[in-house]
Amino acid sequence: MITHEFLKQILHYDPVFTWKSDRGSSIKAGARAGSIHRRGGQRVITINRKQYYSNRLAWFYQTGEWPAHPIDHINFGGRT
Repeated sequence: MITHEFLKQILHYDPVFTWKSDRGSSIKAGARAGSIHRRGGQRVITINRKQYYSNRLAWFYQTGEWPAHPIDHINFGGRT
């Protein structure tokens, strides 16, 4: 599991996630993070080989705590 501090080091959120630095040769700093998951249509972001739903990362990014319940972008007024 990633830490709040680490998340803020690698991603910027306003109201979508973008990478703060290059992530290999094909993903450059400033690029939108993640991709649309083929099942469910939600955006997922892979960090350290683990996939996270962007709406859960947004909650964690804003509050510093992982959501205890299922959430949607409506819960925090942003879009993921």
